Amino acid sequence: MRTAQPGTRHNTLIGYARAAGGLVPHGLAPQEAEEALVAAALEAGLPEAEARAAVRWGLEVGRSHPLYLEDAHAYQPSTYRARVYKRLRRWV
Repeated sequence: MRTAQPGTRHNTLIGYARAAGGLVPHGLAPQEAEEALVAAALEAGLPEAEARAAVRWGLEVGRSHPLYLEDAHAYQPSTYRARVYKRLRRWV
């Protein structure tokens, strides 16, 4: 938020809030996320009412579309070629 230019701060805040909302089903506390995002928005110069409304909306949208977190214990290919192939399959 700190580096967002005036005119882009609102949409930037919504993007961060949507990402945080996608982590709520994985254990992120929505109240903590809201307070942290609103604090960052206030520091960037957004009015509190606008910041709270944008954050709440973004968290709600993100919560309805949880982020996919890859299993940390999933199969990890051992060769460089296999790791590259695995990445390419995710992009296609």
